[in-house]
Amino acid sequence: MVGELLQEFPHHPTPLAHWMLVGELRRSLRVKGINVTIPDAHVAQCALDLDATLLSRDHIFALIAAHTSLRLAVLR
Repeated sequence: MVGELLQEFPHHPTPLAHWMLVGELRRSLRVKGINVTIPDAHVAQCALDLDATLLSRDHIFALIAAHTSLRLAVLR
């Protein structure tokens, strides 16, 4: 039932090249002293791939946005 519902939503494909970018994002942030989990880097990289604005309250995305081209809209 949930699986059928989820199939109705558009999704962003994540080929190997995407995951390489996720790793590069994490590495570039780690060099700056910012440790980002794989799931958080994946979400940020999906937004970057799609040139989309990310809606979030999570402070980690503000840190990522400060060091990348990620556009962030903070939910209140």
